[in-house]
Amino acid sequence: MKVYLLNVVLLAFCFALFADKSTAQNRVKFSFEVDAKPTKEKFKVLLYVDGAIIEPEMCDSSFIVPLEIQRHEFVSVRFVSDKYDLYFDEVPVNSFKSDWEIGVDYKPFETENINPERSYEKVTYIYYLKFGRFVIIVEVNEVNKDESPKK
Repeated sequence: MKVYLLNVVLLAFCFALFADKSTAQNRVKFSFEVDAKPTKEKFKVLLYVDGAIIEPEMCDSSFIVPLEIQRHEFVSVRFVSDKYDLYFDEVPVNSFKSDWEIGVDYKPFETENINPERSYEKVTYIYYLKFGRFVIIVEVNEVNKDESPKK
């Protein structure tokens, strides 16, 4: 009986804790891949808004969306790990309501990440952020290849 009561109390506590955070803020779950292969990489997420840098609370492969960004249309997002430093300018705040796929694509590029009608001869690699039906692609050429990622 004591174990049952303890489990009920623990369950109620966890529910209250989760309900409090989920009603106040949204979570963005993200996955990361390199050359179309899922990769486990521990990231620090930084949000840039109104000249401020916000580091949201992380939970496994997700982060809690800070309330401060909800009054904006766009924010800049940066994913930093030991190997990568990926910066995305003007990410729509409404994209924070869906799961994200972050990736780095080295040559030969995946066809879904390029426009077949143009040349990618000088592009060293591509990194991207996919959410819903949309994607933000950043091309890094030989001139600016030292910017990111730190492979």
